[in-house]
Amino acid sequence: MSAEDVLQYLEDVMEDEGLHGGQQINTLLEAI
Repeated sequence: MSAEDVLQYLEDVMEDEGLHGGQQINTLLEAI
């Protein structure tokens, strides 16, 4: 997974879930 893919994913999550997406973002960042 490239850095650009991660950034795009984060943008999508923020748009789709708003603040609720924060927990998934933290989980993703830990997985990288």
